[in-house]
Amino acid sequence: VLKNAIDWASRPPKNLWDGKVVAVIGATVGGLGTVNAQRDVRHVMNMLNATVVTHPLVMVSQAFNAFDEQGKLLNEPAAKNLEGLLVRLFEVTRALKGERVRVAG
Repeated sequence: VLKNAIDWASRPPKNLWDGKVVAVIGATVGGLGTVNAQRDVRHVMNMLNATVVTHPLVMVSQAFNAFDEQGKLLNEPAAKNLEGLLVRLFEVTRALKGERVRVAG
């Protein structure tokens, strides 16, 4: 379903992914945290001329235990990686727009 949505957004007359900055995250009920799916989505986005922010990786394993009732991510390492990925996504986006980037921290 995700790949189909990505494909529709890349169809003529305009590839909507062209020049966009993207990050990929995933959650799974299994133990590997969407490693293979994320690799494949990153590859597809690269082929569509999107800039892919690759680190830090956000892979949430055993998702059925990873969130509270309000949807808060309880897995501290994953939450820290998610925060870092969002900061990096913001920095790369601003840098590609030619804006001054203030590094968090």
